[in-house]
Amino acid sequence: MTSPTPTSPTLTSTGIGPVIQVTKVLDGLPRPDSRSQSTPPPEVRTDNESGVEDGALELAKQFMSTMGNLARKCHSRGALSELYLTTLTAWASPEVQADESLQRHFKQVLFAIAHGMKLVRVRDQGRSLFWNRYRDNTGNQLEDERAKYTVRQQERRGGQSQYREDRRGGQSQYREDRRGDQREYREDRRGGQSQYREDRRGGQSQYREDRRGGQSQYREDRRGGQSQYRDDRRGGQSQYRDDRRGDQGERRSGTPDSKGWIAAGGNSRSHHRNV
Repeated sequence: MTSPTPTSPTLTSTGIGPVIQVTKVLDGLPRPDSRSQSTPPPEVRTDNESGVEDGALELAKQFMSTMGNLARKCHSRGALSELYLTTLTAWASPEVQADESLQRHFKQVLFAIAHGMKLVRVRDQGRSLFWNRYRDNTGNQLEDERAKYTVRQQERRGGQSQYREDRRGGQSQYREDRRGDQREYREDRRGGQSQYREDRRGGQSQYREDRRGGQSQYREDRRGGQSQYRDDRRGGQSQYRDDRRGDQGERRSGTPDSKGWIAAGGNSRSHHRNV
């Protein structure tokens, strides 16, 4: 089965709308996708320590200097490969277009863009592209952007360091406060217990003193009462003896009483005397 031959279309106008009409077939014109459908050039070995082949690096510089802005919009390897192959005639030098030995496999050119010019990083097993915004399309560093990046990194590190210091300081302060509160609590608890013991001992001592003092006063009062009682008893007995002896003395002396009775010395019988 043969493929259709490219034609030169022209536009004609009808009552409905514009219609594409084929009027002539043009032979010998290259297809836009003819390069992508052809066999890719073989890989060229290199002895460079970086692994970047010189011819691939030259093609990478030509491609990025011309198509760099469009290339940075490609975030997948497939999209960048399609851009590279379909625009070869637009950015490659006539010598490269004429001599296929100067052409390189896209894999080597991408490796040169990433490691030779340091413009892109390939991740996700070679599928995703991350472009370096701190270098221009020729691979030179942008000083202003680099300076901004350095400042941001320093501020970020300083902020993280300050955050760590604040966090550590807060934790340390928290530990100190917690330990201080615990020590204060222990001191207060011990002081309270000590004060309680002192108050309890003082109360017991005061209680003993008061009890002993009360007992002593009780004994003193009791002894004083007993002594007074003995004195009163002795005094009463002495008065009683004195009174008894006085009565006996009067009776022995014969002194008449109011009724004229005279006691007979020592006799229980008395004699009446008429006056």
